[in-house]
Amino acid sequence: MENKVFKFPSVEALRHVIQNVSHRARYTGVDENGDPIYDEERELPTLDFRGTVKLHGSNGGIVWQWNPLAFEYVMQVQSKNRILTPTSDNGGFAAFIYTKKMDTLLAKIMKVHGDDLGYTPQVVRLYGEWCGGNIQKGVALNQLDKMFVVFAIKIDDAWLSDDKLAEIKWPEEGIYNILDYPTYNVTIDFNKPKEAAEKMGKMVEEVEKECPVGKAFDVSGVGEGIVWACTTKGWEGSKYWFKTKGDEHKSSGSKEKVPVDIERVNSINTLVDTFLTESRLEQGLDHLKEMQHEMSRKSTGHYLKWVSDDVVKEELDTIIGNGFDVKEITKAVSNKARKWFFNKLDEGLGL
Repeated sequence: MENKVFKFPSVEALRHVIQNVSHRARYTGVDENGDPIYDEERELPTLDFRGTVKLHGSNGGIVWQWNPLAFEYVMQVQSKNRILTPTSDNGGFAAFIYTKKMDTLLAKIMKVHGDDLGYTPQVVRLYGEWCGGNIQKGVALNQLDKMFVVFAIKIDDAWLSDDKLAEIKWPEEGIYNILDYPTYNVTIDFNKPKEAAEKMGKMVEEVEKECPVGKAFDVSGVGEGIVWACTTKGWEGSKYWFKTKGDEHKSSGSKEKVPVDIERVNSINTLVDTFLTESRLEQGLDHLKEMQHEMSRKSTGHYLKWVSDDVVKEELDTIIGNGFDVKEITKAVSNKARKWFFNKLDEGLGL
């Protein structure tokens, strides 16, 4: 058994999925140097996507690894970046899970899917959002008790299909399933994705205006956005998942509701202002809390590293596409993020 965090895949923006789809559809092989060859004249596919409400909380995971010596599964609770215990927790998630008889939920997963495999799965991963209460702020879910909402399950190397995933829940114990709430559908012609982007933009506006999950629990307030997964056969992998967020929760200040191209700007300062939205800077604070770093200037290095790494991870195409050097951008990002962090500490807000 491995003592590591089984991370949930990074879900990025539509423009990144456009690149992934284009590369796959137009790839024809490699040249004599081993470099990929693409046929830019090839038509791109039209794919179907299913959207679920994006909840503003903290990513949580439950991992069961098969121990052949004990002939049983061993459970691990994790946040996005580290293994959790009730004494080294993240917003009370581990304490919540360890009070439940989670073997019951594992048995249900195995009944739904495991019996079809014909062998004993080595790793079963259940992912969801730990949300409600004081986990985040400014959304409808703050008015509810803390809860765990399942949104994906992976058995060894295969993601559970929607029809099977939908069966995994335990509402009596505060464990729900995202597929029990409104879902959305869109078809994207990747030769002209802006048409679908406009439709998704309107859907996101509605979710931000009134969170459908909050409404299902009879509370009203702001929602975060929608997460999209491709449902077309052969394209279901996580490379073809993306998120669309409302204006209050965007990590990048794009003028378009759902950008399909990189943002075009003329100066470093303008680009950095686009990257460093309030949402991204707040996410840096969430990372410090998750990793149990002290909320003081002693953690400045950790904070700036997370913000800079996140910018490079999600915005590298925009940086390169605008002709800027990554180092000069990260230096400008760190300077601005440092001022924001120090101001936030001085104000003592949200910490």
